[in-house]
Amino acid sequence: MIATFRARTQSQTWPYVLILSAFFIGAGGPILIRLTQSEGIPSLVIVAYRQLISLMFFTPFVLARHRHELRQLGLRDLLFAALAGIVMAVRFLLMFEAYNNTSVMIVGVLSGSGPLWVALAETMFLKAVLGRHIWLGLFLALAGGIMIAFAGFDGGTSLGNNPTLGVLYALASAFLSAFYLNIGRSIRSRLSFWSYIWLIFLFASITSVLATFAAGMPLTGYSAKGYFWLVVLTITAQVIAHGAINYVLAYVSATFVSISSQVSNVVSVLLDYLVFAELPGLLQVVGSVIIIAGVLISTLKPGKR
Repeated sequence: MIATFRARTQSQTWPYVLILSAFFIGAGGPILIRLTQSEGIPSLVIVAYRQLISLMFFTPFVLARHRHELRQLGLRDLLFAALAGIVMAVRFLLMFEAYNNTSVMIVGVLSGSGPLWVALAETMFLKAVLGRHIWLGLFLALAGGIMIAFAGFDGGTSLGNNPTLGVLYALASAFLSAFYLNIGRSIRSRLSFWSYIWLIFLFASITSVLATFAAGMPLTGYSAKGYFWLVVLTITAQVIAHGAINYVLAYVSATFVSISSQVSNVVSVLLDYLVFAELPGLLQVVGSVIIIAGVLISTLKPGKR
């Protein structure tokens, strides 16, 4: 009986342990992006390598276990998967450029506001009716964003090279995240997790590699240290953290995922201070807290039909 109780308890707690571990691992992503960029590797090249390495990591398993499912894929689902992969590649590019222009905290908070824009997109495309809690969350996100926009006057030392451009990139990344999730919903129910994530990586790889060639950016010739940080970034933030989060969504609620993601932002800010000595200003902190509150309010009690 004791053994049965222990087994049941472990089966109930492992998804939460896994997803929290994934967020802590993923919290180092912004730092690793900065370190990779400091070695002269452009954001577009980082995106291309991240998708290629992830694709190579998952390909043997997917082709061995899910080849039959991929062969039965319809044209409509294939087109939607291609669109989702393209959107994800562009989203990563915008996010990396945001880190290149403003602070880790601002980018993390604005990118983490994705659930609000998912809800807004559902009203536009899926005719969902939003409750007052979601509208309150959107209002708080807007107020927090305005406060961050005026953060340049409060003496913070971590605004970055071009904070306005960084904020715009981060917001665009959050919007594309909402678009990407809504696209994924249309095909995820008909595909296994592994087939779906492999297709996304495949089309994101094709998109980003073609974009690097079109921009005239070489994929080789960078420093060994830059490639090292790039590989560590891909294995930790994308393969382990991103893969674990998507996998555990079948076992935990989206509410818990949204709340846990804010923990990742806090850890990222602490790591940013330890590695780069970036100190957020008062308006940055207050605006970020308001945005996080808006996300949590709309997630905990969405009131949506």
